[in-house]
Amino acid sequence: MQTKQQSSFFLTWWESPTFTTWGNWAVSVLRLAVLLPFILKQLSPAENAIWLLFMSLMALGNLADIGFTPTFVRMVAHVCGGVANFEDFGKKIAQPRQENSISWQFMEKLYGTIGTVNLVLSLSAATLLAIFGTFALQKPLATLSNAAVYWQAWAVLCVSVGCIFYAKKYEAILNGLGFVPLVNRWNILFGLFSIFASVLVLGFGGNILNLLLSSQAFALLTLFRNRYLLLYQVHQQKFAAFRAFSFEPALFRIAFGAAWRTGLVTFASAGVTEWTGLLYAQHITDYALLASYQLALRFITQLTEFSKAPFYSKLPEFAKLRAAGEIDTLTFRVEKSMQLSLLFFVLGVLGVGFLADWGLAFIGSKVKFVPLSLWLAMGVAFLAERIAALHAQQSATDNIIRFHYSSLFTGAMQLVLLLTCINPMGVWVFPFAQFTAIALFHLWWLPKISIQTMTRPAGQFLYNSLALPLGILAIGVVFLWVISAI
Repeated sequence: MQTKQQSSFFLTWWESPTFTTWGNWAVSVLRLAVLLPFILKQLSPAENAIWLLFMSLMALGNLADIGFTPTFVRMVAHVCGGVANFEDFGKKIAQPRQENSISWQFMEKLYGTIGTVNLVLSLSAATLLAIFGTFALQKPLATLSNAAVYWQAWAVLCVSVGCIFYAKKYEAILNGLGFVPLVNRWNILFGLFSIFASVLVLGFGGNILNLLLSSQAFALLTLFRNRYLLLYQVHQQKFAAFRAFSFEPALFRIAFGAAWRTGLVTFASAGVTEWTGLLYAQHITDYALLASYQLALRFITQLTEFSKAPFYSKLPEFAKLRAAGEIDTLTFRVEKSMQLSLLFFVLGVLGVGFLADWGLAFIGSKVKFVPLSLWLAMGVAFLAERIAALHAQQSATDNIIRFHYSSLFTGAMQLVLLLTCINPMGVWVFPFAQFTAIALFHLWWLPKISIQTMTRPAGQFLYNSLALPLGILAIGVVFLWVISAI
């Protein structure tokens, strides 16, 4: 009996989009646990700041798809949900969501269009990153005696970003088809191999350039792996017979109509967030402070990725439910997934606040963590962003983006506050600008339009999804302040 229960639990985890996404994130945390002690202990504060700037630039490069990747995931999911022509996108489809309901002729048109668009975007992303990233790194790198090694590492990153970007095509289609656990399981395996390779590089005395060459080699292998999975392991190899590159103007117009809006939203939120480190690097000469902020930014962005799992892993399912008109079921699942997502973010913020100083001292880090008050302010600002973003993603499950202009306003407001207040406020300007810009509009308007697309009364939905995480945050903040005062 116990063996059957253990087997049932394992199968539940093995096939769960949320648990496998967490497993994928756990590998990312393990990678940080392996690399960060080496980097923080061995490198100077200035070199640490440069390395963390590399991470911000990579994150910015990955945003250059201007919203096409999540749009393609939704479009593939809609075809799986019954959409069989251009006019059906965004409408309720009263057709069973079964494999034999998929219009494979229509799917082939979508597949070829995705391939063409993604190839152009991959080349554009690598080129733009090389140009603007090089400009942003000139001042910080000028202070290093071994700048040549970092310029070589930067060249490797620029090339690899194009490969990583192109691999998004296969992963997006697999996720849209509902194979999120399959992709995550392989990502976990490849991530563990990548960590092992990094350990070998460090063991033989490798430097930052060697580490990047090792990790980016696995990124290239991931491209070929996802291609093999899509073409030969799902749906009786139907995709292997499709043309890899074609172009359907009507499909592109549908995708672009949603993508540019999604891209605008992404750049106005995550793009501005990652840009803060680059902005700080141009206004500061104390690279120890820059490294501290960059480290806190990496921690909180990792927590953001972790907290996405219960919600973002179900977006293809949400899109299918909306396409099929099952709004009651959609409402219940969105509510629970949103609550869990925010809860894990809050617990992560409190956990880092409690353990960060001790952990960095334990590994002998040359980089100090930001003050607890600043970390908690960052946590509150990012929590506001998470609440708005989850409602934005839910409202977009019908492939209609309703909040692009408001996102432009929010991003512009944040930029204005950053540029005008960075000198008098210093590093405190970042959480202040982020929270103020979001609270002015997005924090109340996005939940409003999101809840209107579901069947739960607004007050009940907000209580069910927000009361627990906000209550734990309040208790945790008081606890941390008392502990720090002792």
